[in-house]
Amino acid sequence: MQPELVKKRLFTSVISAPVALALLTVVLLWHLRVERLYADRFNQTEHVLHEAQSARSAVLAAHSAYQKYLISADPADLAAFKRTLESSGRSLMTLVSSSLHDPSDAKDLAATAAARQRWLEAMRRAPEEAQPPAAAKAILAAITPPTSSLLNSLDALVNTETALRAAGAERRMGEQQTMMWLVPVSAAVAALLLIYLAWKNNGAIVREYERVLEDSERANLKTNNFLATVSHELRNPLNLILLWSRLLLSGERDEDKMTRGLNSIDRAAQAQAQLIEDLLDFAKIESGRLRLDLQPTDLSAVVKAGVEAMAAAAEANGIELRSIIDPRVTIIIGDPDRLQQALWNLLSNAVKFTPAGGRIQVQLARINSHVELAVSDTGQGIAPALLPHVFDRFWQAEAPAQAQKKGMGLGLTIVKYIVAMHGGTIRVESGGVEKGAVFTVRLPLPASAEDFHYQRRPHPTITTTPGLARIPRLTGLQIMVVDDDQEATEALRGVLKSLGAEPIVADGADRALQLLSEHRPDAMVSDIAMPGRDGLSLAREIRQRERRTGSGHLPLVALTAYGRVEDRVKVFSAGFDSHVVKPVDPAELAEVIRNVVEPTRDNHDEM
Repeated sequence: MQPELVKKRLFTSVISAPVALALLTVVLLWHLRVERLYADRFNQTEHVLHEAQSARSAVLAAHSAYQKYLISADPADLAAFKRTLESSGRSLMTLVSSSLHDPSDAKDLAATAAARQRWLEAMRRAPEEAQPPAAAKAILAAITPPTSSLLNSLDALVNTETALRAAGAERRMGEQQTMMWLVPVSAAVAALLLIYLAWKNNGAIVREYERVLEDSERANLKTNNFLATVSHELRNPLNLILLWSRLLLSGERDEDKMTRGLNSIDRAAQAQAQLIEDLLDFAKIESGRLRLDLQPTDLSAVVKAGVEAMAAAAEANGIELRSIIDPRVTIIIGDPDRLQQALWNLLSNAVKFTPAGGRIQVQLARINSHVELAVSDTGQGIAPALLPHVFDRFWQAEAPAQAQKKGMGLGLTIVKYIVAMHGGTIRVESGGVEKGAVFTVRLPLPASAEDFHYQRRPHPTITTTPGLARIPRLTGLQIMVVDDDQEATEALRGVLKSLGAEPIVADGADRALQLLSEHRPDAMVSDIAMPGRDGLSLAREIRQRERRTGSGHLPLVALTAYGRVEDRVKVFSAGFDSHVVKPVDPAELAEVIRNVVEPTRDNHDEM
C-alpha cells in the first residue's frame, strides 16, 4: 500500500476521530469554565451586596447612637456610640476589601472609600465637640452631610452590583442557549467531516486494493512460472542422466558410446549442480547472507580463465569468442570466485542467446580510477521496453525465439548483486531485437593493495572436474566411509579406491563406532542425515572417547546436502574438521581429506 494512502487512512480512522473528540472536549471545558466564572462572579456579587447592606445598617446605627447621646448626654450612650462606630468601621473595611479585585467596582469603591474616610473623621470629632444639649443641632447638621454622602455611595455600589448581576445572568442565559446548539452542531460537523474523508478515500482504497490484488496475482503467476521453469531446468539434465544411465546399464559394451554417455552424464550433473548453486546463492542474497572472500585479485587473470572456460561451449555453438585485455589493469580488491561466477553468467548468457556465426567479445580496460569489463554479443538483443527489467529476479524475455533457451531468470540478478557488493555498477545496452547487447561492469580500483593482508581459507574450491588421474592421490590412507545409503557408500568406496586409499565401509553410526574399536583409520568421511544416531551425534561420541582415553585426534569430514551457514556451524561445533557439500566433486573430496590428514601425520611424525 502506498505511503500517501496509508497516511490518509491513518488520519481518517485513527487521528480525525480523536481530533473531533478533542474539539468537543475543548468546547465543553470552555463552557464549564464559563459556568465556573459566572458562579464565582455571582458569589462575589452576593457577598458585596451583603457587605454593603451590613455597612449601611452599621452606619445608620452609629448615626442613631450618636443622636441618642446628643439628646441624653449619658456616658453609657457614648460608649454604645463608640461600639457602633467601631462596628461600622469594620463593616466598611470588609466591604472595601471584598471589592478590591473587581474592576467594575473601582469607581464606586473609590467614592465609597472617600466618603467613609470623611464620615469617620466627622464622627470621631463629634463627641469632643459636643456640648449637649445646646450644640446638638449644630453638631447633627455637621455630621449629616458626610453620613448622607456615605449612604449614597453605598447605595450606588449596591446598584452597580445589582446591575452587574442582572447582566451576568442575561449573558449566562445567552451562552447556555448558544451551547445548546453549538455542541450538537460541532458533533454533526465532525461526523460529516469523517464521513467526507472516508468517502473521499474510499475510491483510493478500492483502487489500491485492486492494485495489490493484481500485484498478488502477478506474483502468484510469476511464482508458478518460476516453479515450472525450475522443474523444466532440473528435468532436462535429469532426463539425460536417466537415459544414458539406462542405456549403459542395458549391457551394450560399445566403448565409444560409453564414453559419450559418461561425458553427457557428467555435463548434465554439473548443469544440475549449477542450477542448485544459483538457487542457493539467490536464497543467500534474499536473506542478506551472501559473503565475499575479499583479497587482492588479478582481474585480468579472472577474465582469461573465464574466457578459456567458455571457449569450448562457444566453439561448439559456432560462435567466435575473443577477448581484449588492457595491460594497465592492476590488482583490485575482490572475491575472485564470485567475480568469475559473475563473468561466467554473463558469458553463458551471451552464448545462450547468440546464434551460430555470431561473435562475443570480452573487453577489460582501465578508465581513470576504475576498471570496466564489457561483454558484447551479436545475438538476439533486447527490446528497449524490456531493458529496465533485465536484472529483475525470475525475469525472462518473452520472445518466441528464446522459448527454448530460457533459464530460471536468476543469473543476471546474481551478477548485479555480486557487482554491487564489490562497490561496482552494471548496465545493459541494446539497439533492439536482433541487434545484440552489451553488458558493462564497472569496478573501483583501490588506492593501494600493498597493505591489504589476507590469508586464504584452507577449504578448497574446485570449479572444474578434472580426470581422476589429475586428482590428488590418497595412496596408503585408510578412510572410513559412514553412510546409510548403500549406493552412495559404494560410489564413495569406488572413488577412494581409485585414488589409492583403503576404504572401510560402515552403514551407520553404531557400526562405525564398532569398527573404530577394531581399526584406527587415517580419516573418516561421514554423512550427517542418518536414521537413529546421525553424523553429528557420531562426531560428538568420537570426540568424547578421545578425551576419555587420551587417544589421538581422528580427522572427521562431514558429507551433507545441507550447505547453509547454520549447518556449517552445527557441523564444526559437533567436532568435524571439514565440510563437503553434496554433490561431491572427487577432486574436492580428495583435497579436503589430504588437508585434514596431513596435520595429524605431521604431529605424529614429530612425536
